[in-house]
Amino acid sequence: MEDTNNKPVNATLKTNDSKPTDKRHRCQWCNALFPESELHLEADLGFLCDHCIMALRSRGENLIPMN
Repeated sequence: MEDTNNKPVNATLKTNDSKPTDKRHRCQWCNALFPESELHLEADLGFLCDHCIMALRSRGENLIPMN
């Protein structure tokens, strides 16, 4: 994120569902970083975000949740 002077600005993303102590993991499909509480563990693919789960299911993929 940059300000009007084109200098980098530190920004933090806050979500209502995550806790500051949550571990962070990357979604195995889109590679975005999420708090562990916002991801779902799938048997074959690992951690997936909600958006990617919907996309995979729309393609007819059979997902096996682990949590």
